[in-house]
Amino acid sequence: MRRRQIDGPQRLRVFPISPEAGGSPADCRLQELVSSQAIIDRQPEATCRNLAQGIAQWAAGRGGGAPRLSVFISHTRHDDSGSQRVANLIAQVRERIDGASKLGSFFDSNALQPGADWAAQLHQGASRMALLALRTDLYASREWCQREMLLAKRHGVPVVVLDAPLRGEDRGSFLMDNVTRIPVRAAADRWVDEDIDVGLARLVDACLQRALWRRQSASASWPDDVRVDWWSAHAPEPATLVDWLGPRVAARAAAAPGTADADADADADRPLLILHPDPPLGPEERDVLDRIARLAGGRGGLDIVTPRLLAARGA
Repeated sequence: MRRRQIDGPQRLRVFPISPEAGGSPADCRLQELVSSQAIIDRQPEATCRNLAQGIAQWAAGRGGGAPRLSVFISHTRHDDSGSQRVANLIAQVRERIDGASKLGSFFDSNALQPGADWAAQLHQGASRMALLALRTDLYASREWCQREMLLAKRHGVPVVVLDAPLRGEDRGSFLMDNVTRIPVRAAADRWVDEDIDVGLARLVDACLQRALWRRQSASASWPDDVRVDWWSAHAPEPATLVDWLGPRVAARAAAAPGTADADADADADRPLLILHPDPPLGPEERDVLDRIARLAGGRGGLDIVTPRLLAARGA
C-alpha cells in the first residue's frame, strides 16, 4: 500500500485514523507505514470533518503540505437589535474556525488590503476557498453581502449559510437561495457552538463534493450522442445561468440562422445540456430556467439533469 501511494500519489492516498478517540500519533501503526499524519480527535463528528477535509484537499491536488482549505466569512456588522449579538456571532465563528477545526486561515472583506480586488482574489483561490455566510437580520439587504454571495456562486465556490435571525427580515434576496442553510440558536449573549460546528462540517462536505465533481468532469466519457454543455458545480439558478447562457446563445444564434450549414442549424435547436450534482431540481424550477433560456434566444431550451438522471437514460 505504501509503495502504491509513493508511486501514484494522485491515484491513492491513505488517511490513517487513530483507533481510539484521544489517542496519540504513536498509537497509530498505519501512520508509520504510510508516512502520513494520523487523524486524531476526541469527537467522531470532528474526525469525519477532518477526514472529509483531507480527502477534499487531496482530490483538489493539494496534498503534501499544500495550503489547507480557507474560509471567507461573509457578514454584516450592522445590527438594529440594540445588542452585541451580531458582533458576538462573528467573533464566535472565528473562534470555532481557529480553535476547533483544521481549516486554514479565515478572513473577510475587512482583512483585504485597501484596493484589493475581491473578485480577482476569489478567482485565484477558488479551488481552496469556501464561503461561510452569517445571515443575520440585515445581511440579505446589504449590497456588499449580495456581491460576495454572487461572486462565490459564479466562481463555483462552496457556500454554506448560518441562519442567525434575531427579529427577522423584511425581505430576503433571491441571490441567497439554492445553498445549504444551517440554523444557529442563540444562547444568552452567545450562540450554540455545536450549531456553528455543524455549519463548518457541511462547508467541508461541500468542498469535498466540489473537488470530486471536478475530478468527475475531467475523467468522464460519454456516448457520441451525449454532449454536456455545462458541468455546473451547483444546481443552476437565474443568478448563475445568465452569465453562462448569454455568450453561448449568442454564438449559436450567429452560427446558424441564414447559413447553409445544416449541422450548425440543427445544433442551434438542440437543448443545452446542463449537468449538476444531486439532488435534482424540481419540474417548476427547471421550467423557469428553460423559459429564461428561450427568452434569451435559446431555440432548443435547456435539458437540466444530474448524473443519476442521465445514467437512467442509458448514458
